[in-house]
Amino acid sequence: MILGGGEDRPTEPIYQFDDNGVLVRKWDTLTEAAEFFNCPIKSFKNSMLYKEKLFGYFWSRMDSISRTEYSQGSPRKPVYKYNKEGKLIKEFDSLTQCSKEEGKKASSLITAI
Repeated sequence: MILGGGEDRPTEPIYQFDDNGVLVRKWDTLTEAAEFFNCPIKSFKNSMLYKEKLFGYFWSRMDSISRTEYSQGSPRKPVYKYNKEGKLIKEFDSLTQCSKEEGKKASSLITAI
């Protein structure tokens, strides 16, 4: 059982696919992939759940994917910066833009978000 419900399987394999759905690599564990990319496990889980790219790749628990089921593009999601009082300071078009302009690693921003 997991506090708050949900599913937690960081010790099971995860598969990495290119734009065409071709297997790039099998990672022995989700934890291994997260540590390699210096990214929270939750980001990989969201990528699999929403079938969107993460680090330019598609991710799955299965060793093959149907490319038509996965996002055809790499949708950009806005990132918002607030001050300590909760007032919006700036809106960024994407995590990449925010990372560049703020001089912070994307992985650090993902953790903060």
